[in-house]
Amino acid sequence: MEINKIYNSDCLEILKELPDNSIDLVLTDPPYLINQNNGGRTKFTNIRRMYKNKSENLKFIANSFDIKNVFNECLRVLKKPNLYIFCSNLQITEIMGFFENKKLSTTLLIWEKPNPAPLINNVYTNDAEFIICVKGGATWNNLGYFKQKKVFKYDIVQGKQKKHITEKPLPLLKHLLELKSNKDQLVLDPFCGSGSTLQACKELNRNYIGIEILEKYYKISKDRLKQDLLF
Repeated sequence: MEINKIYNSDCLEILKELPDNSIDLVLTDPPYLINQNNGGRTKFTNIRRMYKNKSENLKFIANSFDIKNVFNECLRVLKKPNLYIFCSNLQITEIMGFFENKKLSTTLLIWEKPNPAPLINNVYTNDAEFIICVKGGATWNNLGYFKQKKVFKYDIVQGKQKKHITEKPLPLLKHLLELKSNKDQLVLDPFCGSGSTLQACKELNRNYIGIEILEKYYKISKDRLKQDLLF
């Protein structure tokens, strides 16, 4: 098994090749499940405008993923249950239920965005996203009162710094890594997008494995981390 590497592949194909009990933490932002079909202005209107073919090009972030098989593989490769999973509100029940049915402890965390996208009509401002934490006796670092709250406040990524439509801010990812991993431990991101989690790992001296199915973002990740990757 090579570490500090990104794979351009379906994550299930690579996950099945990883050995049992080899990963310390899974930190990932998988495809969300969102409603693409309503006719009004929704919080995804701005995303739609970025694509000419709305229904086709939103599929990679809007149609969810194989929750059961992906997370069964994640639990197999983890030394102990230890996951952070970004998700939409439509996925909370299914994802938390999957792990709770396995008698694992889950906690719902919130990423609060002080600088959300401008308000649009007839919906709530998109100033929060959800993170499911799954724990099972793995690493936990006591970082103090403020760092252990269930609401994380970090600005969204904007402008030229933004490399992916759903990119998460590096400070948020580093905060999560500091809570649930240590230096030289191995972090897996099965849906690594433009490589933000991998970059956060690199800056905090964690090892990493990333998997990204879309070649466009694989290339962005590869370029972003080219000085540290094995190919």
